[in-house]
Amino acid sequence: MKWKEALGPAVAGGIVGAFVGAVTNGDASGGAAAAWIAGWSVAGALGGLAVWYAVERLRPKPQPRPSPSTKEASMPSTPLGPAATEDITATEQPANKGQAPVKVCPNCSVQERATGDFCPHCGSSYLRKGRTASPLKPFKAVGRSIGGLSKRTKIVVAVVCGVLLLGGIGGGVALKVKSDNDAQEKREAAEQAAEAKKKQELAAQDAQAALDDTERSSRRSLVRGLQRSITKDAKKNVDDGLLDGPILRTACEPVGGGSEDILADTTGKYECLAVSKTNDDGTSSGYSYNGTVNYDDFSYTWRLGN
Repeated sequence: MKWKEALGPAVAGGIVGAFVGAVTNGDASGGAAAAWIAGWSVAGALGGLAVWYAVERLRPKPQPRPSPSTKEASMPSTPLGPAATEDITATEQPANKGQAPVKVCPNCSVQERATGDFCPHCGSSYLRKGRTASPLKPFKAVGRSIGGLSKRTKIVVAVVCGVLLLGGIGGGVALKVKSDNDAQEKREAAEQAAEAKKKQELAAQDAQAALDDTERSSRRSLVRGLQRSITKDAKKNVDDGLLDGPILRTACEPVGGGSEDILADTTGKYECLAVSKTNDDGTSSGYSYNGTVNYDDFSYTWRLGN
């Protein structure tokens, strides 16, 4: 049956398509890879069917051999003898009065009533010297066999199929190479983008760190300004007789958070000591002050006492 003949080309085309799909699937995996290979397999099967159909269309149909004519069927079955050395005269049978004689052509062996010297069927002379009539040659198709393709056609079809197969494999390999190159370029581009992003993040971190250091330095400078102001105010109180001197310096410590190192805090509270004496044990004594620093507007206040 025809469908059984088409099964082989379809299977072969499907196998070739699956191979090309497996080669060109790139980085796909799982369901995507399976769908890609299945699509190529179906395409290959359809291609195999197309080639089979084209070959079937080119295959010649068997041609019937020519049947002998009625007159040929009625000719005598006695074969002609070997070549004669004398003039061979067409066999003539007696004719009725008023009719042409019946002659047998020594070439085509057709019996015909004729008055001329030449056979009205093949044109050969009824009289030939040194030759005998040769029998008709059997019909034979030139260049091809009955019911099949000629050897030359089979070779052409085989070459075309081979070229298509090699072209498909070559195209698949080329697509695979291109897919790999594209994937490599994408990976390199992604790596370069990640590296650039990392550099930007590091640069942003360095810039933020520099800003934070500047902010901390400004806050420390603000606290030192508070200490100088308390020292100046304590000395004035000594001059006014409110405090006993001398006032040597002022030291402030943060209380309840608000250190200049904690940048999230906008204010800070400090306990300050206006030192009037340094003890032998390394401690200091003096007058207590409270200070409040506002880091947002870069200002501070203080008062004597806790």
